[in-house]
Amino acid sequence: MNFGIFGLIDIIFLIGLVIAILTGYFTGFMKKMISKFGFIAILIFSFMFASSFAQLLKSANIIYPDIHFGFTQSLENYCTNYNPTSLPSYSVVIEKGFGVVEPFATILKFLMGNPSFYPEEGKNIYQIIITQGADKLSISVMILISFLFLFIINLVLLLSIKAIAQGLRKNKVIRFVDGFLGVLLMVALYIVAVAGIFFVMKLIRDGGQWTSFNDFIDTDLQLNTNNFRISKGIYNANIYEHLKNFIVGMFNR
Repeated sequence: MNFGIFGLIDIIFLIGLVIAILTGYFTGFMKKMISKFGFIAILIFSFMFASSFAQLLKSANIIYPDIHFGFTQSLENYCTNYNPTSLPSYSVVIEKGFGVVEPFATILKFLMGNPSFYPEEGKNIYQIIITQGADKLSISVMILISFLFLFIINLVLLLSIKAIAQGLRKNKVIRFVDGFLGVLLMVALYIVAVAGIFFVMKLIRDGGQWTSFNDFIDTDLQLNTNNFRISKGIYNANIYEHLKNFIVGMFNR
């Protein structure tokens, strides 16, 4: 379609841009950053430091002794009741020792890194299951507890910062600056999203299978002419296309 210097895609792009600007200004930079990236950040942080925090709790004898004692008792009951004669898998120990169904036991084993029992000099099968099993299961649970603890603490902190940011926006100067930065952020995210859509469109067009779609793109964006189109620049100078060419070039060296 042709609306003078605009095509249908241009109009859709401009409508989306206006929405992004208004959303960015009224939402603000601080709140938008916290909402969009804060949750991901605390997930990554909690995952990265869960193991170290678990070891810290273990060395301080916090929670760990009780968990270890409980696992030891369960494993002792398993070895007494089932009297294993060979090295069983962790999934079997979890299933039989703790009374869980086999699929869940397999998932737990996978989350633990698929460990397996290994012989230790001077220890029989009974001792191996109790010592190794209790240790590995206990530290795995400690890591999970540490992850949840760090996540909740950081989530509370995140919500507090969000409330503070909302309070700061009551000041007119801060609200204007925060709104302006919010506009820049939202426009940047919008351009990146549009570039991704255009990249997919280009892949379809280059494939040459959908003739009607290709004709629409060529006409609406005026790709085969020198006519002005706002979205033509984003389509032709696509960041994803440059990234693809860079990666392909690296592998072709």
